[in-house]
Amino acid sequence: MHDRLSKKSASNPGTSPAKEGLNRLEGDRSVADADATREASLIDQARLGSTQAFGELVNLHQDRVLRLCMRLAGSRSDAEDLAQETFIRAFRAIDRFDDRARFYTWIYRIAVNLAISANRRLVRRPNEYGLDQTNGKPAVGRVGLIELEQPADRIVANERSSQLWQALDDIDPEYRAVLVLREMEGLSYEEIQNVFKIPLGTVKSRVHRARLALRERLKQLMDR
Repeated sequence: MHDRLSKKSASNPGTSPAKEGLNRLEGDRSVADADATREASLIDQARLGSTQAFGELVNLHQDRVLRLCMRLAGSRSDAEDLAQETFIRAFRAIDRFDDRARFYTWIYRIAVNLAISANRRLVRRPNEYGLDQTNGKPAVGRVGLIELEQPADRIVANERSSQLWQALDDIDPEYRAVLVLREMEGLSYEEIQNVFKIPLGTVKSRVHRARLALRERLKQLMDR
């Protein structure tokens, strides 16, 4: 009998799929809470002048920031300069960080503002079309489907990604920024609102106008 009970217990441990899913969710939430607590501690230390603590914040966010800068600047060299300047500005302004905000959106705001200023002031190096530094493939992401797709006229990333990135280069820098944040970085409208510090309705309107501008510029490039 003991053996039968052991076998029954092994085959049916009594944990439902729903409960397993809840356990995983609670585990993920615990990890997220621990990460947030660690980040808050590092921010507090950085405010007291700890360069080591700020260095750890850089380590936590540098990949994400560099990826964003690649998509905003177009070339690896410009992106590295932009990311470095972003963290320098962040360190200098850490006392002004609002604890009610997410740290990564605050960092994004600095990077986006620097990129928009640079894009309006300078002629950038030739765009590398968002190449993914890990596998060399175009980092098109969702942007390849930004309300441009028609059944008979699909944007094929492998063939037309260069035109897509050229079109992004040619539109207004603020439009490029909101499209990168929304379609590539996957930020919600509310998160973009926090980056730009503008009303939510303005965010949605700007994303819509940016999509229209990109569609028109991409059509011009394809008709050449």
